[in-house]
Amino acid sequence: MTICTVLFAALVMILLGLKGIPAIVATLGVAGVVCCAACTAGDVSQDLKTGQLVGATPRAQQWTMMVGALVAAFVISPVLSLLHNAYGIGTDAPGSLKAPQASLFAKITETMFTPDASLQWGMISIGIASAIGMIILNKWLEAKQYSFRAYIMPVAVGIYLPWSLSLPILFGGIIAFMIEKKLKKAGQGEDAKTALQDGILFSSGLIAGESIAGILLAIPIVAGVKLPFEIKALVSNDALFSLVSAALLGIMLYSLYATGRRSKSMRY
Repeated sequence: MTICTVLFAALVMILLGLKGIPAIVATLGVAGVVCCAACTAGDVSQDLKTGQLVGATPRAQQWTMMVGALVAAFVISPVLSLLHNAYGIGTDAPGSLKAPQASLFAKITETMFTPDASLQWGMISIGIASAIGMIILNKWLEAKQYSFRAYIMPVAVGIYLPWSLSLPILFGGIIAFMIEKKLKKAGQGEDAKTALQDGILFSSGLIAGESIAGILLAIPIVAGVKLPFEIKALVSNDALFSLVSAALLGIMLYSLYATGRRSKSMRY
């Protein structure tokens, strides 16, 4: 929806005769409003469904959602500014935070309103052809009643997300597959849902914890306060640092697997 909004808003700006930076800012502003509205709508629908499942009061939920949206409007902007000043967002500098979708929107609007800018139409054409090919392949797999499917969205997400996000998703999927396969083999296929839900909750905690830690660490960075130590400084050797990082990743993966294994539905 955001991409469609960017294209539609850009068309309106062109028809109005706007060019250059003002047109880019106006287009991205319209897209930002629509994107926030769509995200909020999705969040509200999920919250209301969750409330319905646990027997919550819709009226109380609606008031809480309005308060949450109001508070977020005043909190998100300074947090984003803090993160940008500390790490950089979408700058492609070492250690900067990735922003693939924002970069895509910026590139589209820049191309439409800047004469010298251009999109990589060759890569876009390859993407279009790949998507069409995957749709045909998926229909063929469905007609042959194979359990394997070639869905476009997971492939597309895997392509545009950085490796730092794609690999954890892959590892989490492998662990989920292992747990589900083990339960089905033990004749507990229905119980796999509970175990996988526990794994999802654990993974959600990791994501939230990483985000909160990143924000907390950004505060002394922006303030110019030196931390008492840095992991990279303690482990100066690159090979040793890689081993330590791999060991920490292994601990997290095992913890994720153990979380599903400790689930009440997995007694093996």
